[in-house]
Amino acid sequence: MTTVLMQKPGETDILVDSTNVIPHEALGWRRAKIEISADGQSLIVPRGTYIDVQSGALKLDGVQMVSSAAELNSLDLNEDLRQMVHYGITPDAVSVSGVLAATNLAAAGQNVTAGITNPDVPRTVTIKGNVSGITGNVVVTGTNILDAEIEDTIALNGTSEVEGVKAFKTVTQVALPARTHTPVAQVETATVVGTITGSGNAAVIVTAAGMTGSPKTIQVAVLADDTASDVAGKIRTALGLDAAVIALFNVTGATDKVILTRKTPAANDATINIAVDNGTCTGLTPAASSANTTAGVVTDSVSVGIAKKFGIPHVIDNVTLLEEKIFDGSDDNGTLALDADEIEKNLFSLDGTPDGAKVLDLYYLA
Repeated sequence: MTTVLMQKPGETDILVDSTNVIPHEALGWRRAKIEISADGQSLIVPRGTYIDVQSGALKLDGVQMVSSAAELNSLDLNEDLRQMVHYGITPDAVSVSGVLAATNLAAAGQNVTAGITNPDVPRTVTIKGNVSGITGNVVVTGTNILDAEIEDTIALNGTSEVEGVKAFKTVTQVALPARTHTPVAQVETATVVGTITGSGNAAVIVTAAGMTGSPKTIQVAVLADDTASDVAGKIRTALGLDAAVIALFNVTGATDKVILTRKTPAANDATINIAVDNGTCTGLTPAASSANTTAGVVTDSVSVGIAKKFGIPHVIDNVTLLEEKIFDGSDDNGTLALDADEIEKNLFSLDGTPDGAKVLDLYYLA
């Protein structure tokens, strides 16, 4: 990666990836250049450094740093010449879905480009599945703090939230794997037993998690001599007219069966039940429990969130160069991760709790 130092009046100098120099020049930035002073006696290097031609001294903002050209030749510029940098951000709170809300996986992998929200500041992203056992790689593509394209491959681990290792300024695409589990709609079956010997109402009690009014008793009018199939048909009709029941289930069945099938696949609900009993009628054999004919399997989904590791706009080669870390006005015990090649892996891991209002100030030598 090649970077170019660019300057703009009133703005802090920035490092820009060489492929993004021209767009920055269109915005008024210029490439920092080595220049000769007006009197022709000094070689001026960007960032306030210049070499005095007469003495051969290296000076920084007018202060002599090296007394002669000979000393300059022996100077380790990587270790001995540093600038203090202040990097300040106000990061939002962490969120498991700050980049992409839970998105259903399909039979084949898919590339998602819509519905993505960029991180508020350059920071690492996380992925999280909705069901135990979900596996596969999620590939996040976007840009780093210098606007260069990057990608991070993160492996799903069931319902555990897994964090990536690169700080994203923007996210342009999330490549999702094929689903691990095939979704299945839960099916519950009740069997009516008996012939009505006395007219009245049969009592049907439907129980289901998330159903309004659960457990809900529905009165079904029946007549003397109605067979089990007759009663089951009347129960199916009554349940099919109940708003709470049909909000969650399709009502079907034949002969003496009453079948409820979830409209949307979901994790198996062990509480689902259809109980049938005599209310004011007589002749039915009470059945307190129905059969869980088919267990439900939830549709796999994955969300992409934001963590509290933040990208730094420089490659730092020494942890001790991080001079001060202040969060919300106090010292923070966060740690620095370094990478000499990829700027997006130079990360500050915050110990404090960001909330979109507290300021993080980092002071380091670069």
